[in-house]
Amino acid sequence: MDQQKFSTSTIVLSIVTTALIVGGGVYWLQPSIPISQNSAYEKVAKFNCEQSGGAFSQSKCQCPQEPKVNGAPAFSYEANGYCVDSFGVPGGEQGQTAKKLLELKMLKNQ
Repeated sequence: MDQQKFSTSTIVLSIVTTALIVGGGVYWLQPSIPISQNSAYEKVAKFNCEQSGGAFSQSKCQCPQEPKVNGAPAFSYEANGYCVDSFGVPGGEQGQTAKKLLELKMLKNQ
């Protein structure tokens, strides 16, 4: 019975030791691994910003200031990454495409 108890505690101790060594290794190697997720996010944000009429620089999207409605910019930056007007329609190429699709839908329904 003592033999079995000794080998069970040895197995548990070796599992814990292995987990600590592997976990510590992963922790210490983590900073040296390049983080590409942030750059992938920036690529998507840049694409969405530019396609909706904005300019992307320094990790920020600047929406167009013109045209102005009652002195305020017509476009604002939405959390989804697009420059949109007060009706929720994006500017730039995406806005043109959305307007054409709406026109086609209206023509289809006539």
